[in-house]
Amino acid sequence: MNIETMCKQTVNLYRQYDAKRQFIWKDTEHLSSILVSLNIHLGQLAEVCGLDYTKIDGITDSSKELRLEKLVVVMQDFILLSTICNWTDKLSISEKETKRLTILPKDDKNQLNILYLSIENMLLKSFYEKDVIAFRHAWILFLKWGKTDLNFTENEIQVAFQKKIEKDLKLI
Repeated sequence: MNIETMCKQTVNLYRQYDAKRQFIWKDTEHLSSILVSLNIHLGQLAEVCGLDYTKIDGITDSSKELRLEKLVVVMQDFILLSTICNWTDKLSISEKETKRLTILPKDDKNQLNILYLSIENMLLKSFYEKDVIAFRHAWILFLKWGKTDLNFTENEIQVAFQKKIEKDLKLI
């Protein structure tokens, strides 16, 4: 995945969106809004992965395409959050880290619950304590979820990300 390009595309998309709406963000408002969006979208990803056990009419399993779509939305939110916090350098991962992510064993449903809660916890810690290390850990766990547990390749993620950017640009 070309994280640098993905960052540029995401920032460009949302700059155009804000310009069209003639919207000017206040400092803390932008950051908290992105974190709320990230939490909502992360929850939607968890739902389509079958992690919502209490919703009687909930999704028990979804298509690979829907899971990829939700994954890309969360990725875009991570990128926006990192941009606002000036943490985009923390999104890059080495070849060694990438390889390690792909050879880890898949988590079962209970472990996925813990993974989801860990990501949420680290994101909140990064927000309230301005903790870049917690953000980095949340990002790595998110990548593990996408690459190992959902079994998406970097190419699949990159292509889906590009399609979402192109689709969203047409909507602006």
